[in-house]
Amino acid sequence: MQSIYKWRLPGHTNSELAQADVIVALSFGGRVNGPGKSNVALARLTEDLSRRYNLPVIAQWEIAHSSLDLQDKLLHIVRKARNKQLGRLTKIIHTLTTKRVDEKDLGNYLDSYEVLMQAAEICLKQGLKKAIIVAHHDHLWRTSKIAEAVGFEPLHPFAQVTIYDEESVQKYTRSRWRFMMREIPNRLYHLICGLI
Repeated sequence: MQSIYKWRLPGHTNSELAQADVIVALSFGGRVNGPGKSNVALARLTEDLSRRYNLPVIAQWEIAHSSLDLQDKLLHIVRKARNKQLGRLTKIIHTLTTKRVDEKDLGNYLDSYEVLMQAAEICLKQGLKKAIIVAHHDHLWRTSKIAEAVGFEPLHPFAQVTIYDEESVQKYTRSRWRFMMREIPNRLYHLICGLI
């Protein structure tokens, strides 16, 4: 039932965050001509946490490219999906929430599971298990559950990014209403597939 009604996660204390091994930062939307307001805010939060706790960072490329301060802390930048074959339900969800669907675009689509799986493959080999998950506030519940499923012990900062970018190329990240309409079936899909 949490897949439908749970939207907020309480932040962990400073002492709990200080025990983290790594930060994993996931993007939220983006623009054709830049990262967009949401990703800039996520990059600033990631920078602050990395400085405060002296932690390495794995970031989705929109966040990594929004920050000069993170460059010496970046352990890895997740740039593209490795698996070009998306499931039928993913294509249906993408079709229902996007104006035009191009198979090439779907193949390049980088979802939260892929970002967290790539991060886990790098981190867990190095014993970096406790991860501060940086994601948009309304995206955090699902990303935290996926992080747990791939082997992380997820931690959440008290400070959260709640900005929606009305110029985002991903229309479902332009407003909270649009995002929630896409997020509920997306969560159910992840639940059915055993990804959360």
